[in-house]
Amino acid sequence: MKDAKGHGSDSRGGVAQQSGIGKIGYNSTINEAELDRFKSQWPAHGLPDNLASLGFSFDSKGDLNDIDARTHEGKSLDSSDFDGPALVALSEDAQRKVNPGHADDRFGKRGD
Repeated sequence: MKDAKGHGSDSRGGVAQQSGIGKIGYNSTINEAELDRFKSQWPAHGLPDNLASLGFSFDSKGDLNDIDARTHEGKSLDSSDFDGPALVALSEDAQRKVNPGHADDRFGKRGD
């Protein structure tokens, strides 16, 4: 979740780091250009056409805490409506952006 200044917060109301690794975890965003590239490589992705960004929040161990899906207009989408392998792959990509190697350690490198 984000406060009025755009800072993420954890479930206890504490402010999380916008990006990068912090004591309470880390956040990473997949932007519209990255989503378009992903969709072109995965035609049966099942993601909504109006999806413009995905924000992923991970705890300090790398476990996924929250997904913030937004439309082009900034409206929130319920990611459970399009949960599946494409969303899992995007969460791993988001995790790799901030913490290279961590997703590979947990999930196995792609192509293995």
